[in-house]
Amino acid sequence: MECGMNETMIQKAELEMLVEMDQVCREYNLTYSLAYGTVLGAVRHKGFIPWDLDIDIMVDIDSYQHFCDVLQSKLSERYAIYSYRTRPGYEFLFSRLGRSDRRHDELYIDIFPMVGLPKSPSGRKLYSKLAYFIFRGYFLKKVDARANYKEEPAKRRIALLAKVVLFAIPPILLIRCYERLQKTFPINGSMYIYNFCGLYKHKEIMLKSFLVDRVTMDFEGHLFPVPKEWDRYLTHIYGDYMTPRKTNYV
Repeated sequence: MECGMNETMIQKAELEMLVEMDQVCREYNLTYSLAYGTVLGAVRHKGFIPWDLDIDIMVDIDSYQHFCDVLQSKLSERYAIYSYRTRPGYEFLFSRLGRSDRRHDELYIDIFPMVGLPKSPSGRKLYSKLAYFIFRGYFLKKVDARANYKEEPAKRRIALLAKVVLFAIPPILLIRCYERLQKTFPINGSMYIYNFCGLYKHKEIMLKSFLVDRVTMDFEGHLFPVPKEWDRYLTHIYGDYMTPRKTNYV
């Protein structure tokens, strides 16, 4: 691997990062939940999915910036928060916790922003489509396609074409749309929530209870918060999640 670490070393380093992050969260009353493949790993493997090389968490949008700010100021100096607010070359609208001595795409915890949604099914569907366009559009505007997809020529060509199509849309406009939309529908009054920066499209529309109701679960010998309704959550995202497969990272 480019970072000079094998899968076991990467997972060990990311677990250390998660343990320290969790300690800060407990001390400063910050709430989060493990998400996606990290929850699946806890359920199916009591730790990492063997081939998974990142950690996912979700945080509600009302406390999102405070959550990231506290981590930035209270974690040890070997860790840093990567964000479009602080790092102009960063290509995502969500923030990432990473190592200060590594590139953000080598060792990281993705911090996904969970937002409220409209009450009507059609409104939720429209919102998800718009959010997906904003998130993916920003990524494609900022990503170095030749470096990011150097071993995937088909994806590289698509990314380069997307840059041409999106040329007239400035990144700052996509940021402003994201910041405007993320709190348009208050999460406290919403039955459903949505990961504004998710890749699963309509499957990102989920019950708010998946975020606000939590239990702890063993992950590599440590207890971390997961959705209380973890079976419904995982089934919603992955379907038959107990059958291992490397496609779609599960």
